[in-house]
This record gives sequence, C-alpha cells and structure tokens, in this order.
Amino acid sequence: MSGAKQFRGRKFHAGARCLWIAAAAKPPRDDVAVQRRWVFAMLILVLIKIAGLLSFCGGPLFVADMLKPVLGDAGAFAVGFAPVAIAVACSFSLWEDHPWSWGKWGAVAGSISMAAISAMNVFAISRFMVTPPAPDRGLMILGIAVGSASALVYLWLGLRRLRELTEAG
Repeated sequence: MSGAKQFRGRKFHAGARCLWIAAAAKPPRDDVAVQRRWVFAMLILVLIKIAGLLSFCGGPLFVADMLKPVLGDAGAFAVGFAPVAIAVACSFSLWEDHPWSWGKWGAVAGSISMAAISAMNVFAISRFMVTPPAPDRGLMILGIAVGSASALVYLWLGLRRLRELTEAG
C-alpha cells in the first residue's frame, strides 16, 4: 500500500483529506500536517454535531409544539427530534476515512434529514408571519438561524461526499 503509514498497529493513508483513526484518543505525532488535518476534522465534526443539536430549537421545536395536542409529548418530541438525531448520527459519513462511516447511505440519510429540518424551519418562519408571538419565539429564531447555516454546510459536505463516492465507483 503506497503512502500507508503505521500508527498504534493500524495502517492509514497519509494523503487522505481528513484523518480518522479508530480507537485513537490523540492525533498522530509523526507528521505535523497530518496532525493538523486530524484536529481540524475533529473540530468540524464537533461543530456540526453541536449545530445540529441546536437546530432542534428552530423549526423542529415549533413543529413539535404544534403536534403536542395530537400526538402527546413523547410522540411530538420524536417527530421533531428524529431528523436531528439522524443528521447527527450520519455526520460520520461525511468523510471518506472515518471508521464509523456508513458510506453512501449515511450521506444520503443525513442530507435528507437536514432537508427535512430546513423544511420545518421554512414552515416555522411562515407560521411566525401570521400567528401571534410564541413565548419561546426568540429561542426558535436562534434555532432557525443555526439550523439554516448548519443545513447549508451539511448539505454541501454531503453532496461533496456523494460525488466522491460515485466517482470512486
């Protein structure tokens, strides 16, 4: 395997964009450029997950509040939180060499769930224009802003990953 290096008994390709090592708690110490890519990839993954969780406070929370009388508390929470949970779980599939990646299916499921979150955000914005202010409207507006920004980044990364997978065969 050309370009392969050994770290803690595992082989990895040093030319990958983002370096992920299964069961490694610290970045590799042998190459500074690889270490920087590893730290950057970890930072991006953490930011995507936090933004994904904060995006629940936008449109999904509004939809859950509207569905509470029909589905009850648990059912409404499940409907609102399901796309967020899927997007966070599938965020591992946005990079080619992550050991927990689900490949094409993960990238597709995560992108579809972020599109569902975006649709909930658009629905919440349209309802905000015609209904009286809700008590937690400020939190929902913050969630919509964070959810919209994270959806754009997530969809860009998801489409980039799908393009890489289809070009690879």
